[in-house]
Amino acid sequence: MGELLSEMSENPSARAERYGAVFDAVTAEDVAEEMAGLMRRAAEPARPGERVAEQILRAARRLGIDAGRGKRLWYAEARNIPAHEADTIRVRWKRLATQIAAADADLARLRMLLESGGDAVQ
Repeated sequence: MGELLSEMSENPSARAERYGAVFDAVTAEDVAEEMAGLMRRAAEPARPGERVAEQILRAARRLGIDAGRGKRLWYAEARNIPAHEADTIRVRWKRLATQIAAADADLARLRMLLESGGDAVQ
């Protein structure tokens, strides 16, 4: 029992060294930076002369989050980002990215159709 308690109280890096395991700790700052990046990507494309506030609103709307929360995420100022919230934003970003990729593919097909004079109908 005493051995188990001393093992549990051992700091994580010492425990990792002892067992040869590599632990990759994710900090709150890492998550905040990731969410800020996803917010910026969700706001793309930025329009010339567009205010940052407009980009934040667009990203928040696309990711289905409150504008105030979106602003705190954009600037990596959120004090606490629960795992479920980060996971939800990641899932929504992946869905958005998939939709954007599909729209880009559709646009490319339309451009090819226009360039071919309308001959390549599918």
